Amino acid sequence: MIDLEPKPLFFLAGINSARFRRTVLPGDQLTIEVSVEKVRRGIWFYDCNASVAGKLAVEASITCAPGGER
Repeated sequence: MIDLEPKPLFFLAGINSARFRRTVLPGDQLTIEVSVEKVRRGIWFYDCNASVAGKLAVEASITCAPGGER
């Protein structure tokens, strides 16, 4: 059975479909939203968006693999 609970330590395994929509400058407050898209064979897939002042700055899909306990 596949464990659907995230482990304390994850490794970034991939970044897909990254799109940079606007410049983020020092001092900007970056709001990051991440949601789980799916979990397959213990690998977690996430949809991510980052915005500044409500305007989309970056969007990407990332993949993470469990690395075990700390």
